[in-house]
Amino acid sequence: MKWFEWPILIYFAIHFFPPAPPALASLCLILGTFGILWEKRRQDYFGMAVLNIPIVWVWCLLTGLMIASLLQVPPDLQRESWNQLQSTFLKGSLFGLALATYLDSAQRVRRLLWAGMYAGIYMLLHCAFDTLWGIYTIGNLPFQRDYLFWLVFFFPFALSTFALKQGIERILAIFSAAGIFALAILTGFRGATLALLSMLLMYSVFIRLWSVLLGGLGLAGIGIGTLAIWSPTQTDYLFAKFRQLDDSERFSGHWLPAWDMAMLNPWT
Repeated sequence: MKWFEWPILIYFAIHFFPPAPPALASLCLILGTFGILWEKRRQDYFGMAVLNIPIVWVWCLLTGLMIASLLQVPPDLQRESWNQLQSTFLKGSLFGLALATYLDSAQRVRRLLWAGMYAGIYMLLHCAFDTLWGIYTIGNLPFQRDYLFWLVFFFPFALSTFALKQGIERILAIFSAAGIFALAILTGFRGATLALLSMLLMYSVFIRLWSVLLGGLGLAGIGIGTLAIWSPTQTDYLFAKFRQLDDSERFSGHWLPAWDMAMLNPWT
């Protein structure tokens, strides 16, 4: 591996995880992007040829639309909207372009898959430590549902690593995927559980996933048994969530108002 591959992969693993040190992520992004640009410069990669890459044109079009959308933002929200555009869309999409430039070989793609798998393990360990620390400091089980917003993204990376690798990496991939699946069940997160089951269904067309599924159910069973002994209230909440058949007012409280707002002013 070249020196700049380490920071670009580290940034990919932690950029979607707010508890990670922001300064470390920014430093890794700068170093990784500089290394990619330097490597491609030496290969005469950049120049007018970059204009023949369709994703560049798509990015320019989408960026222009995002900037134009700021014109209809209320004045008191324009500063915050611009800050969000810079820190999320522009930073993320530029990293995406750098990553697409970096992924020029099958070996580098595999390294990215491993980085995503290790990201899942890191977040699961962080969740476990944060949970134990919360129990130690406040005496109650903290609500850790937010971890699924970050972990679901890295779930397919664990499945892909499971399919491609043997030995210790395959075992780590099982732990990562099964841990994410178990956490979704243990937090009563129906949306995340449905998303993970959908991914498992799609991957099952290509590879056997019994070890991942059974591992996740086994970890979830151990967790539910522990909750039943230590926190019956949390156990009751968990079973109540999976018996719940409504949409928690997402359709009436979110989708319909969003649709009404769009129809009032569809162009902006």
